[in-house]
Amino acid sequence: MKSRQVDWQQPWYHGSNQAFTRLKAGSTITQWRELAEAFSHQPKNLWINDDESLGHNGPEDGYLYQIDELLNPEDLEPVPGSTMAPGLEWLTRREIPLRLLSRSPGVKRACNLPPTPAEFERAHAIVAEVFQETEAGRSLSAADLQTWTQKILQTCFALCLNYGEEPVRAIAMARVREWKRAE
Repeated sequence: MKSRQVDWQQPWYHGSNQAFTRLKAGSTITQWRELAEAFSHQPKNLWINDDESLGHNGPEDGYLYQIDELLNPEDLEPVPGSTMAPGLEWLTRREIPLRLLSRSPGVKRACNLPPTPAEFERAHAIVAEVFQETEAGRSLSAADLQTWTQKILQTCFALCLNYGEEPVRAIAMARVREWKRAE
């Protein structure tokens, strides 16, 4: 993920699982609308894919807000210790009015349910496709590919992620990146 430059003429967003009209000082905002919406669901895990699409496991229904006035540099400061690229997350230094843009449902996947056979087959196909990107992945036997699919789904289970395409692909791609570094 590359850093982002602030454009003071563009809107700012805040995501929350609470309804309100004013944002307190010390709250987090961003100019990346999709990021604010993802955080509105209170995820335990959030990931940014190489194509800058987002995934998360947030179970809460979320509210997406737009800051309802223009901001300037004195109103914000970078989030200290942020694990995100520079320019993505900012803290407000004062109370700021909000405008509700939308409400969206969270991820409704129980954390204690194993994958269904259909979810396993879909994940297996995704893993096989992603692993074709490396020599190590292409040389796996069918049994090894099955084992890797199980490991990836166990990771989804442990992180309380759904078994959909985005988390499975993201975890498989992380393994491929490790293999490519080793090649």
